[in-house]
Amino acid sequence: MAVKFEEGGLETVGDGVHIYVGPSGSANNGIVITDEGTISIDSFITNYDGLTKAIDQVSDRDVSIAINTHDDADHYTMNHLFRRQGAMIIASDVCRERIATKMGMATWVENLKRRNPAIMRFG
Repeated sequence: MAVKFEEGGLETVGDGVHIYVGPSGSANNGIVITDEGTISIDSFITNYDGLTKAIDQVSDRDVSIAINTHDDADHYTMNHLFRRQGAMIIASDVCRERIATKMGMATWVENLKRRNPAIMRFG
């Protein structure tokens, strides 16, 4: 069954490989289940509830690896939550530098909080 764009949701695309699409297409995230643990590919704090529910549906393990494909907010803004679970965060050098630069700018962080009120739940 395909994910309905308006609603978003979880879809299995292969053995241990899933996608989570946020409501109205607000980001897409990969979830890969391996013998070593759960891998998250990109994450968007606005979709925290849906993405964590999707992960819980397909895995009984916390995320052990979080991969950031690039530095747009819908690709890395759950890193701090995965890190609290003990996950290793993986990104290219350029991506890591750009994320660090953005997160070091008070204006970027305030804009991110304004656009993503769910961030405020996590301190």
